[in-house]
Amino acid sequence: MSSSMYELRVYYEDTDCGQVVYYSNYLRFFERSRTEFMRERGVDIKDMMARDVHFVVTRIEVDFKAPAMYGDVLQIETSITEGTKVRFEFSYIIREKISQRVLVTGKTVIACITDNSKPQRIPQDVYAKLFKE
Repeated sequence: MSSSMYELRVYYEDTDCGQVVYYSNYLRFFERSRTEFMRERGVDIKDMMARDVHFVVTRIEVDFKAPAMYGDVLQIETSITEGTKVRFEFSYIIREKISQRVLVTGKTVIACITDNSKPQRIPQDVYAKLFKE
């Protein structure tokens, strides 16, 4: 599967009192990179909502390898590693840009649902965009 790279700088607001990225903020970083991954492939979340197509996280896995610090520039490699007609899995690798040291790895499982929170198939046009090589 194809992947994309998203970059962000760690700001003070992302850190704890020791200037280390607070653990839950990595989930926000995953969300940003996943949104950019989809946007790069022509899948706009706002458009999907207008079509009664919503994507929700049903599972999260995070492995912390080393801390990211205030001022670091992070690179997040994002890819889809598995998929069915109603759900798919994103994989993330967060590296510190200069050293390329792996800081965090993770996965999220995303399900497709309706406005009424009922599972539904991923629209064929969206599936083709997400799973293109």
